[in-house]
Amino acid sequence: MNFDGFTEIWVLAATRQRQGGGVPRPLCLVAKELRGDREIRIWLNDPHQPQRSLVLGEGSVVVTYSATATLSCLHAMGLPKPPHVLDLYAEYRVLTNGHSDTRTHGSNGKVDDCATPLASVMAVYGESMMSAVDKEEVRALAKRGGPYGDVEKSTLLDHCASQADAISRLLQRMVAEIDIPRALLRGRYMSALTQVEMAGVPINTDLLQLLRDHWEGLRPYLIDKVNPQYEVFQNGRFDSGRFSCYLKDQGIDWPRTPTGCLKVDGDTFSDMAKAYPQLRPLKELLKVLGKLRLEKLHVGPDGRCRTSLRPLMTVTSRNAPSTNRFPFGLAKPFRALIRPEDGHGLGYVDYQQQEFGIAASLSGDLAMQEAYRSGDPYLAFAKQAGAVPEEATKHSHSNQRSLFKATVLGVQYGMGVESLARQIGCTLIEAEALLEQHRHVYHRFWGWLENVEHHALETGQLQTVYGWRMRVSAKTKPRTIMNWPMQAHGAEMLRIATILCVEAGIKVIAPVHDALVVEARLDRLSDTVRLTQQLMKEASCDVLPGFPLRTDAEQIESPNHFPTDGDGELWALMIRYLEQQQDTNHDSN
Repeated sequence: MNFDGFTEIWVLAATRQRQGGGVPRPLCLVAKELRGDREIRIWLNDPHQPQRSLVLGEGSVVVTYSATATLSCLHAMGLPKPPHVLDLYAEYRVLTNGHSDTRTHGSNGKVDDCATPLASVMAVYGESMMSAVDKEEVRALAKRGGPYGDVEKSTLLDHCASQADAISRLLQRMVAEIDIPRALLRGRYMSALTQVEMAGVPINTDLLQLLRDHWEGLRPYLIDKVNPQYEVFQNGRFDSGRFSCYLKDQGIDWPRTPTGCLKVDGDTFSDMAKAYPQLRPLKELLKVLGKLRLEKLHVGPDGRCRTSLRPLMTVTSRNAPSTNRFPFGLAKPFRALIRPEDGHGLGYVDYQQQEFGIAASLSGDLAMQEAYRSGDPYLAFAKQAGAVPEEATKHSHSNQRSLFKATVLGVQYGMGVESLARQIGCTLIEAEALLEQHRHVYHRFWGWLENVEHHALETGQLQTVYGWRMRVSAKTKPRTIMNWPMQAHGAEMLRIATILCVEAGIKVIAPVHDALVVEARLDRLSDTVRLTQQLMKEASCDVLPGFPLRTDAEQIESPNHFPTDGDGELWALMIRYLEQQQDTNHDSN
């Protein structure tokens, strides 16, 4: 194995009990040292067990599968985090990302720490789990919790041992394909993400319970308030026929399925609402109505919501936590359920125009880089195109700036002439002129983008500076290829930012697309936010040498709730309804 420089190779497997939003309770762990042929079995809550018999020195590397589960158990043992981590799940995702064959996924359809169970990956490499322990029995025991008898403990430990054995054999099959230095960087991220998952997001549990209690009445109330501007609901249900009529009246060309039906999934609505802002209230309403009384948002006894962040799930390597279980995955009005604990505050730090900045740096387009450095790339584009004078400001030429902003964002979303024309309410000729100005002003960017597509099709892959790859074929959509470098490097950037912040002692409670949410005491909040911004800038320079990206920061101090990002009207409707119900109940009593 190519592990020169490491004195010990520890393979770890653990079993833990999930606690519905609380910190998972570790049960047992098995560690196998491959070079010395040693095995340590640890029952984590046994006062007679010498738990510190597992010593991980600087020369040790920990190999596991879906590292956050295993590393949380090490934390519960009171052991320091391993100096080096190799997560075979992460490396399997790198090796198979974009494949259309059986190597891509083996998901059992359940929301778990990873999309592909260990057994499925073993099968891909022609290996079996060879476990004498019934998996369903183990799952039932772990879910039930203690106390456990000696036989039950042995069953759980034997399961861990079989997992460790499987990981050992899988390592032997995969190691020749793994880029060890970059794999260890991903392992470092998984270690940092473990701390993030264990921190959890603080929730106003009283308000959450009120929403659950009054959901049946709240649903028709919201429909009655929002539907008049669309008229797409009938008898309390979304009607695709009515929606089709609305789209026709508005002149909106909506994506369709291969059978010709309108695509009405959440991702399609999100994409189209970016192009057509008038759809945003409807998009948020549909997302709110789909939350099933928020019953899947599990909150622990300490008032914090914890769930797997499911890293590296997407083709661009972003996290993909469950939209029902992760507070920042809910419809944006529900973000107001997030409230910092007394005496504490939250900082929301996000990259400014991240994709534009990444495109400017990767392409080497000096005009685009100048536009980003100006602080307002949309107005800078208008100036570079000669559409506004050099002394123009965001306020003096707001209309022109809006047109050029829509053009920049349209290029990022892969929008065509017709879609851009509809969005900004202009003719096809005017929309084509705007896109042509973008191609002229940023001609080096467009040349680079064309080369990216050619190279991807010739080599069959795209790759980031830190080795995340996507397989490409003739079936890969051009829009996917065009967006991928910006999205994937943005994901790399946020991973490095997470590592730097967690290792600096900052309490990160959530990564959210191009942002980090951090938590601190009120007297330390401003300093924590400033340090987070500094480290996120450093992360951007790691990915884009010599081209730092800016960040915005917002502070939320207790007892205030998290802002709803422009969707406050829908949240205000919910609060108004709840207040009416409370007033009614008070009067009746």
